[in-house]
Amino acid sequence: MLLQKLWIKNSSLAIALVVGLSLFFIGLFLFLSIKRIIFPYEIGWMEGSIIEHAARIYSGKQLYVQPTIEFVNWLYQPFYYYVTATIMHLTGVSYSAGRIVSFSSTLFSGGLIFLVTHKIVSDSKWHSFLAPIIYLAAFGVTGYYYDLASVDALFNLLILSSLGIIVYSQKSYAIIFSAFILALAVFTKQQAFIYIIPILVWIFLVQHSRGALLFFATVIFCFLFGTYLLVEANGNWYFFYVYSIPNAKASGFDVLRLPFVFSNFLFSFFGIGCTVIIFSCLRSHFGLKKFLGSAFGLIILMLITAAIQLTMHLGDILSYKNVAMPFTAVFAIAFTISLRNLQYSLNPRWRKFIPWVTLMQLLALLYNPRGEELIDIRDKDYRAGENFIREVTSMDGNILIASHHLIPLPRGILRHANFLAFADVMVVGDSTSRHLMKSWECSLENHSYDFIITDESVFSHGEKFRGYVFSRSCNDTEPLIYRSRVGPFTTSPRYIYVLKNR
Repeated sequence: MLLQKLWIKNSSLAIALVVGLSLFFIGLFLFLSIKRIIFPYEIGWMEGSIIEHAARIYSGKQLYVQPTIEFVNWLYQPFYYYVTATIMHLTGVSYSAGRIVSFSSTLFSGGLIFLVTHKIVSDSKWHSFLAPIIYLAAFGVTGYYYDLASVDALFNLLILSSLGIIVYSQKSYAIIFSAFILALAVFTKQQAFIYIIPILVWIFLVQHSRGALLFFATVIFCFLFGTYLLVEANGNWYFFYVYSIPNAKASGFDVLRLPFVFSNFLFSFFGIGCTVIIFSCLRSHFGLKKFLGSAFGLIILMLITAAIQLTMHLGDILSYKNVAMPFTAVFAIAFTISLRNLQYSLNPRWRKFIPWVTLMQLLALLYNPRGEELIDIRDKDYRAGENFIREVTSMDGNILIASHHLIPLPRGILRHANFLAFADVMVVGDSTSRHLMKSWECSLENHSYDFIITDESVFSHGEKFRGYVFSRSCNDTEPLIYRSRVGPFTTSPRYIYVLKNR
């Protein structure tokens, strides 16, 4: 009796710690994100050029155009840009427009995670509420991209929406709507194609060929019709950016990196949860076909697909942790359902460990917001932006700011296409790439700029600046505009070059 009371007391302590840690993760995410939404300068290294993409739509310009030294498109699909351009009617051209889309998408994703989990474990509100908390707790693990001006949060929301519709209903109208939403996900980020497979397989197991054919036909029709509209609006440049460049970049894939994705990601941050999910699946008393045909089976199929997508993407040396967002969302659902299943199937003696397992998984996701630049926005970040704008506006002449797209800069300051977008075009190695490089070299030979401000990128330094000499660094005593690039590494537009004869 004494031992039983001790177990109960320990379990109550674990539950209290889980509740406290859950409130901490929710509060920390809201605290960090609200400050970042209103920050008027770049945070993520792609934010400025992504906002510029949306601004082209907002101002009625063509989106996908021939690459020039002033503007090069990213290789993404356009739906996020259109949504952000819509928000610009309220906010104007600003980083806030793109961050509002991502922040709202993250909140809605949390709501969908709750609804999907609750549909499957309707007898346990505790696990339903726990699922979105697990997702918010993964903010740091996914590179702090939940609220940035980036396609990822909206992409994740659309994947979850397609999943949620099918979980709640398998009627014809639901299948069509789910397929339409998944097609929108494809027009947000190309990786959504892979998520057609698990939903298609599951519908086939539940409804056989009729439902699967309806789903597949709807996705294909929406994809073809949307592609037709985009080609009509942008010509073949749409295909160049969205398909030609990714195909050329596939050569950067390194299969030897794949095993380390599991050791460094899936079985580190999510190792406890993955073990629980696997154990729960192995304890299922259903046959494989019946198990996969259940709602939990659909979640497992989506989780496997998300793990494959994550692993394949991280095989590219230039990829980053933000690609893990679909995995973390589906993981949160699968983990909490697995906890509930084990709570009902395990011997009462072992059930007391479940709250502690939950606590350990949350602890594995803890992050330090002060550990990297521009995660927790502070006064020094505002001062850095203000100082940089002040210094640039004091310069007399044509100014090129290479690789940065700082929205608050005054009119007349020349911007250069984002360096990595420029480099993406170079990977293709065709006549378009050669023409772009020639344009860049000619602009330097003709001394089109009085000042060039650049960062640490090798592309922008040294012998590339023929006719220019290094002058100084902007504000050496205090950081300027930081850009989160790859985790803790940041880059600033600080190095100033001037014409030799100026």
